[in-house]
Amino acid sequence: MQTCIVHLIRNSLEYASWQGS
Repeated sequence: MQTCIVHLIRNSLEYASWQGS
């Protein structure tokens, strides 16, 4: 479960970075 959360957070950060660009 923890790995899933980390994956989601990483995905969110990547998405936010892409949107911020």
